[in-house]
Amino acid sequence: MAGWWARSHHRCALSQREMRGADCACTRDEIVCDLCPQPGCLTSYTRCRDLEPAVDTMTTVKTNVKIGGILAAPLTPFTRDGDVWMDALPQYARYLDTHDIDGVFILGTMGEGMSLTVEERKRVAEAWMTQIADTLRLKTVIVQVGAGNLKESVELARHAEEIGATAIACMSPSYFKPTTEEVLVEYMATVAAAAPTTPFYYYDINFMTGLYLNTARFLEVAGDKIPSLAGGKISSRELPTLLDCTLVAGALSSDDRN
Repeated sequence: MAGWWARSHHRCALSQREMRGADCACTRDEIVCDLCPQPGCLTSYTRCRDLEPAVDTMTTVKTNVKIGGILAAPLTPFTRDGDVWMDALPQYARYLDTHDIDGVFILGTMGEGMSLTVEERKRVAEAWMTQIADTLRLKTVIVQVGAGNLKESVELARHAEEIGATAIACMSPSYFKPTTEEVLVEYMATVAAAAPTTPFYYYDINFMTGLYLNTARFLEVAGDKIPSLAGGKISSRELPTLLDCTLVAGALSSDDRN
């Protein structure tokens, strides 16, 4: 069983005073935002004329991302020698495109991402990004960046953002595992921070990772800790898990509107 839990990527970050600076003498009462009705939102704004231009430390998650339709989890093709068969990817992409597939979730379980080196995973991700430029329907690429250690996941997340991936997803490490939902959030927050403008999905596939934490609790805690959190890919075999996650999604979406 697999399912998706999703929420809005948008979140207002700072108050008007924090954004303008304590010494700003501007008397304007609102910062205009075309993506959020809340004054002071930093997603898109008309800046106060007295604000220093050095606001490039702020990042904005891509809010125009719409993930829908049918997403496939493609295999990674190999040669008989065990090398990644890069030449097979164009034909694979065309096949998916002509069979009404809207996007791909690459380098997950079916894609054997955990069996590849970091460099091989980068090459596969780059190849899929190249292929979608020539497809009609297949336009979404979600890159699974989970690895056996944090540094590799951070490197893969950063690379996925650099090549323009639609989103990233990350499974938990499976040897030394996070012991609580809060520790898992801290781990995933570090990964997500490496790709701050790319929507982030938590990939829960507990029967492969051996991590049986409460996914709904993770999403609840992560809502305030991971600004780019877009949802979760729930591949656990426990059906109530997906229901619990959808309930969390409804509560968080309501909070965002308020």
